[in-house]
Amino acid sequence: ELQLTFGSEARLVGNNARLPAPPKNMSEEDIAHLRGEADAMALRLKFHDEALHRSRAPAAPDARAVFETLEQVRVETLGAQEYRGVAGNLRAAFQERCRQAGYARVGDREEVGIADVVGMLSREKLLGEELPASAQNALGYWREYLQHRIGPDFDELANLVHDQEAFAKALDHVLVHLDLLDLENEDEGDEEISEESPDEQ
Repeated sequence: ELQLTFGSEARLVGNNARLPAPPKNMSEEDIAHLRGEADAMALRLKFHDEALHRSRAPAAPDARAVFETLEQVRVETLGAQEYRGVAGNLRAAFQERCRQAGYARVGDREEVGIADVVGMLSREKLLGEELPASAQNALGYWREYLQHRIGPDFDELANLVHDQEAFAKALDHVLVHLDLLDLENEDEGDEEISEESPDEQ
């Protein structure tokens, strides 16, 4: 049974769901935002296997953050494909998170985390979203680097969204291409990825 509470931010831990406390005078944007957060949690419960997720998740903090972000985009992609109206709600929730994070004020790549910008790019590639201006601003400092490193990986990911285990395995290559994970016996193609850091481009 799902336990629902309200607090400062959206969070799902097991069967305990917390949504942002709604304002007293709710606008249509506020309603869409709350629906989007609720939809994101419902889709996580429907399309996500937590035991499988834990077994595949990397230990390193940055790698795990990217892994977590891309898994959430995967379940939201499935929801947007399967349920009418969900995509708009998810977009509203994401737009509000961007506003709260202050992405419009980002003026340097060091001001936004790698998991955040990978999440933005994956929403474009997998969900087909047009990002809000604030996210476009933040992603702009990383776009060329990410496109070079992991742009081609999204074709494979898009074909695997219905299979969590296969998707998670494919994320190993994404993390390798971002220099966030070391795997033994990597394909020779991985060695051809540029060694340039974002600051060197």
